[in-house]
Amino acid sequence: MDIKRAFLHGKIDEVVYIHQPHGYEKSGPNGERLVGRLNSSLYGIKQAAYMFYKTLREELESQGFVRCAVDHAVFTYNKGGVRCLTGWHVDDAMGGSNNESFLREVKHKLHMRFGITDMGAIAKFLGIQFEWNRETKELWIHQAEYIHHLLEEYGLSDCHPVHLPMDLNYPLLKDEDAAKLTPISNLSTVYPKIIGELLYLSLCTRPDIAHAVQRLSQFISHPTPHLYATAKHFLRYLAGMVNYRLHYGDPTRTSDLHGFSDADWASCPEDRISVTGYCWFFHGGVVSHISKKQTTQALSSTEAEYMAIAAAFQEGLWLRSFFELLDIPIPTPIRLYVDNAGAVALSKEASTNNRTKHIDIRFHFCRNHIESGTFSTEWLSSSKNTADILTKALPRPLFQRHVYGLSLVSH
Repeated sequence: MDIKRAFLHGKIDEVVYIHQPHGYEKSGPNGERLVGRLNSSLYGIKQAAYMFYKTLREELESQGFVRCAVDHAVFTYNKGGVRCLTGWHVDDAMGGSNNESFLREVKHKLHMRFGITDMGAIAKFLGIQFEWNRETKELWIHQAEYIHHLLEEYGLSDCHPVHLPMDLNYPLLKDEDAAKLTPISNLSTVYPKIIGELLYLSLCTRPDIAHAVQRLSQFISHPTPHLYATAKHFLRYLAGMVNYRLHYGDPTRTSDLHGFSDADWASCPEDRISVTGYCWFFHGGVVSHISKKQTTQALSSTEAEYMAIAAAFQEGLWLRSFFELLDIPIPTPIRLYVDNAGAVALSKEASTNNRTKHIDIRFHFCRNHIESGTFSTEWLSSSKNTADILTKALPRPLFQRHVYGLSLVSH
């Protein structure tokens, strides 16, 4: 669904004045300059988005929907055997119900209130394309059209694809590769733009480039032609992998909620900060992933991995809460696979020694959740730890293995 002129439906609950529109100015009786007072929301004011959200929430709650406590963009309905779920991104929405007549009634009421456009069965949402098989209950999501658009935008439609986003020996390309790039006059504008586009891809459907984009996003404030060439190199990688989709419902994969965690110790050459990477799977597909520099320096690889476990547990707790609010039971303990035996032992044993006593207490909360049976940590070799692809550049065979581990398949 798409709401027409969404922000104009909001109601202003505070005093806001605006200048008179150019060409329609009116003066007071003594020639004084007048201003207008807003009675309704208007595009361009700071409150517009929030005012519309409040109006939308009131309308959905009047129909019996309940706002999800852990994600305020999701609303659920569960009464009398009728269930409905809808998620919103500003004025765009997607959802479904087990009762078709109820869903039609909801759409009708929203149309009467806001004037929605009904897009029918979902095929694309926010640039994400959906394909499914109703018989086998499998789903594939991808952004092939968006990738083709980026390739055309940056003149790479006929480029020669590469097999890796980042080379193991030259993560940011060789100097001679960057020298081939035509000088860019507006680099301070172009570079953040291409990084933003790649970030959107990595967050939605392409976790295989998450670490590579994370590396380049650190240089937004001081871009160079070398970095811009590296970003275009990522597009050449995507050109060869454009048909890859995230797959859900694969009968050969486990359907329960489980995750992988990894860290690359002191990998940043500037400050020696480690990188955290984790990914959570549900029904065989990735539902959450991250590649991010840690906030403090770790003094050992075990400490870096332990901090990554804590970050993964935080996300796992949110996912469990979200699924439970949707009445989807999550069996416990929830398994998290880690490739560092020392970190696994540290998460299970409340022991203190000279090598671990300095670790911040906020990272020890994972022990409580393991003791209560909410989570369990299990050792797994690095070659099988899918989160490895989110922390560092990898050789091609291992990289391709983890791409498949991320449930990215050619379809």
